[in-house]
Amino acid sequence: MSAERRRFLEALAGHARAFPDRVALDDGQAQLSYGELLPEVRRRRERLAALGAQRIGLALDNGLDWALWDLALLSDERVAVPVPGFFSSTQRKHLVASAGLDSWLGDADEAATLVAPLGIRHHLALLSLSTLLENIGGLYVPLWLGATRLAPALLTHAEQAGWPVFEGYGLSECASVVSLNRPGEAAHGVGRPLPHATVRLSDSGEVEIKGATMLGYLGEPPIGAWHSSGDLGRFEGDHLHLDGRRREIFITAYGRNVDPQWVEAELTLQPMIAQALVHGEALDHNRALIVPRDPLADDDTLTAAISAANTRLPDYARVHAWRRATPFTPANDQLTANGRLRRATLLNIYHDWLTAQVTPTSPAFSTSSTGAA
Repeated sequence: MSAERRRFLEALAGHARAFPDRVALDDGQAQLSYGELLPEVRRRRERLAALGAQRIGLALDNGLDWALWDLALLSDERVAVPVPGFFSSTQRKHLVASAGLDSWLGDADEAATLVAPLGIRHHLALLSLSTLLENIGGLYVPLWLGATRLAPALLTHAEQAGWPVFEGYGLSECASVVSLNRPGEAAHGVGRPLPHATVRLSDSGEVEIKGATMLGYLGEPPIGAWHSSGDLGRFEGDHLHLDGRRREIFITAYGRNVDPQWVEAELTLQPMIAQALVHGEALDHNRALIVPRDPLADDDTLTAAISAANTRLPDYARVHAWRRATPFTPANDQLTANGRLRRATLLNIYHDWLTAQVTPTSPAFSTSSTGAA
């Protein structure tokens, strides 16, 4: 057993002794104290041992049961394969075969010392627990620190009290978090790299990371000492700033580089815009797919919102043509589990309109059709 894993489990046992009545897990339906946590985990470990389970698919919704089974698997160093809830039956069957699973937890029909000074006492899990960032930051770290997962019903109280948010950066290949802005410091970019990670920039400006990298993806070559992230970045002092994904930057017909995520972020700051995708590769006018927050919003309202966003952007990055789109979701394969756009899918679905040479008649020319072009 690794030293980190042992320290984590020892921390749980210590919390159980020091404050057994403190709530450890709360999913809005039930609570479990630190004194009750390890006995519940032990019962699940015994069940796994009796079955001889070694490689287990974890296909449960967010909740106490997911957390307890995950902790049981962690304790015995069994292979846990989280299964996102939006996976199709075909995707699940492929996962069972490719990962060599011998057991399944779910529907039977489907086969901290970096953060201790923050004084975290409650954590709200916003992502699926099958996502590495939420699994580590939303389950293991709060438990290590003796904190509690927070029920969604308490979010309103958190907003009223003020919710401190600190931007960071990470990726799955590097065990998630790589850099973080710290409380009490001026926020710059995505913060300073954490002690376990060494960060450098390649000649092309790509962020490369060494330290705490995973072995690799199943069926693919192992990751080398330095991992190329695919993100473009720069340093200001010892703080890392990101300038978009290397593969997502597009070059307009006028030779200007544009990070679409930057423009999309400005668009979705407008209250009437829920989602946006921006494209302008080799075009003389950038265009956007717009998902309105209110499906009944008229074109004039959305045009005004886009125009307001454009005032915060330089001319070469502004949106000059747009059309409505149906919501981007994991279910339609247009969004990843952690909320990122699947650009290749969207560019394929809306290819004809996104690549057409459209000459706008106004600063934000619109077409109201919601169907795929």
